[in-house]
Order: sequence, then structure tokens, then C-alpha cells
Amino acid sequence: MKTIELISYGAYWLSTSLARPVRRTGVAELPLHAGHVPAWLITRMIRLSRALIAVLVEEFGTEEVLLRLADPLWFQALSNVIGMDWDSSGSTTVTCGVLRQALADGELGILVAGGKGARSRRTPAELEEIGRQFGLGEDKIRELQRTSRLVAKVDNAAVQDGYQLYHHAMFVDREGRWAIVQQGMRPEQRVARRYHWVSERVVSFVVEPHTGVAGMRHSSILNMVARESQPVQRLVLDLVTERKLAKDWARVAAAARGARPLIAYVEGEDLPQFRGRVIPELPRGVWERIYGAEPDTFEDLLLVPGVGPAVVRALALISELIYDTPPSRRDLVSHPFDPFRYSFAIGGKDGVPFPVDPKVVDEVIAQLEEAIEAARLGRKDKLRALERLRGLVRGWRYPSHLKRPT
Repeated sequence: MKTIELISYGAYWLSTSLARPVRRTGVAELPLHAGHVPAWLITRMIRLSRALIAVLVEEFGTEEVLLRLADPLWFQALSNVIGMDWDSSGSTTVTCGVLRQALADGELGILVAGGKGARSRRTPAELEEIGRQFGLGEDKIRELQRTSRLVAKVDNAAVQDGYQLYHHAMFVDREGRWAIVQQGMRPEQRVARRYHWVSERVVSFVVEPHTGVAGMRHSSILNMVARESQPVQRLVLDLVTERKLAKDWARVAAAARGARPLIAYVEGEDLPQFRGRVIPELPRGVWERIYGAEPDTFEDLLLVPGVGPAVVRALALISELIYDTPPSRRDLVSHPFDPFRYSFAIGGKDGVPFPVDPKVVDEVIAQLEEAIEAARLGRKDKLRALERLRGLVRGWRYPSHLKRPT
């Protein structure tokens, strides 16, 4: 494939991305990959990412950038177009790390807090620094910190799909708007799942809050933020007010030991949906801690210290087994997508569909940076020229035989 064709594919992706993308939830296999990205490619990823984000900010502003980062398909395409493997868990961690460095000076109006592993735990302190840099004020900083904690609690405790969170990145713009990209892993199956959020689309943090979840679909999970789980949320809050959680949990634990104190128990029948479940071990004093916090909403309940996955499972069991109010078991992912076509922009670091050519990447970066500079000087002709390239490859489809696991 000629150099000019590769550059055209990169420009095609850029020009296509200038149209507002479809917002949808997605399914993509994200196998856990070991190894690292070579330094020569990381450097170019940072420059290319900055150029692409700069074009979007110039054309549409920072709010649109956040909306796109919250779209699993667009995020995956961005990862592919800067050279990451099309099917790797690194699509999330590397891309967020690259964007963090590309936006680090704050000139484009977006900064990134958090990241992978230990860096995710520094998110509150980094949000405070970002807030001061953008002049957001103490109240807004505290709101962002609460949002970060709550979103992590939702995807780790309120949604229990077998994936353990290990990555949390929060993108914040000058107006205090935000997008969050989180990822969890199932090490035993070597797969990952990615969760997307954005401030402009969240009506409730605990009722269908995600803009998208990318990963393998599973038949049954514990989904306490599904719309169907709202009766469970209300019931639990009523039980907190009545201080009945400890008593009801004792009844559930007794049932697990073979006693029959449940209201819904029918003589001669097994307890439906209870058989085979593991009774979680709860933190000491957790019920008293919840009573003392007096949560008014399910959000407040999730933020009580000590309320983690085990406590939420206990609440779900109490609701289902004693009060016949089961939580949703519906998985969050749907509508499969295929981002592989975007790997043809510059190639993939592991050689699929072809190895990355540094000369091609440098030429694409140069064209984008020239277009950005021209736009800042009041000349939009360069950006319009890039958009017109879309017609050169309209309708192109990748050769299916080139799509293979990396």
C-alpha cells in the first residue's frame, strides 16, 4: 500500500470523525495484552493524538471532545488510528495515558486525572490541581471528586459483572464538564471491559448512567443501576430508615445454613435463585455505619465507607429473598461494533493489519499540525481540504483476510 494511500486513510478517519458520531453502547472483545508500546511509537501517538484533539476543539469545542470520548466506538477508533492494536485491553490504558500527556499543558482546555493502577488512586488530588489550574472553585472541585468516587463505586459495586476495576481516567474541561473512562479485567479469562460516562448525558448516577460499555456480553450479572432495579433501591432505603438491615441479613444467613425463616419459603421447594450462591462476608459494623450515615438516596448509600461489592450483594439478597423484589440481571452491553477498519489509518504496533511506518505517521502529523495552525490564523481551507478527502475513500471496506488477533 503506497504512502499517499496510508495518509489518505488517516485523513479519511479524521474527516469522518468531524461529523457527529452515533451514540451507542458496544460489544468488543478486549483481551488482556502484556508488553509495552515502543518509545518511538509512543512519542508519535502523543503528537498525533494532540493534533486530532486540537482539530476537534477548533471545530466543535471541548464539550464535543468529551462526548466523543464517552462513545465506545469513537474511543476505540481513536485508539486504532494512533496505532494501538485493534483488539487489545491496551486500547484503553495506553490511549488514556497518551491523551493525558498530549493534553498535559492545558492549552486545549482539557486535562486528565487518574489512570491505571496506583495512579487511579491519585485522582482526588489531581482533580484538585486541575480545578485550581482551570479556576473552577472549591465547590466544583469537591463535586468532581465526589463524582469520581461515585462512578468508581457504581462500576465496582452496583454493577457486578465479574470485572475488577484497575483503570479510572477522568477528563475535565475548563467549564467543569467531564468524561470518565474505566476498565475492569477478568484475569482468569484474560479479557477486559470498558465503561464510559459523560456529564452531559448523566441524568442519574444510579439509573442507566452509562453512555456505553464495551466488552464481551454475559448472560447474567448483578445490575443495581438498571431501570428495573429502582424498586430494589427504594426498598433498601426504606430498610435503612427502619433499621431492619441487620435483622433481615441474619435471616438470609440463617437460610444459607439450612433454616427456613423466609416469608417466601414454600414447604418442599428449594429457595428459587438462591441455590448455589455464596453468602458474602461483610465488614464489621457495616449496618451500624449505614444507619449512622442516614443516606437519603442510593447514591449516598454507595458512598458510605465500607459499602462495597459484598454489601451490595447482601442488599440484593435481602431484597430478593425476603421481600420478593429481585434486582436486574441484565448485562449492560449491546449492539456490536467493529472498529478494525480504523487500524488502516497508520497500522498497528503488533503489525496488524500492517506495521506502523514512522515516516507515514510523521507526514500525517505534519499535515494535521499545518491545518491546525492555518485554522488558528483564520484560514479554514486546510481543514476543509482534509474533510474533502472523505470522498476519495468513501465506501472503502477493509480486506477481511487481514483481520486477525494480535
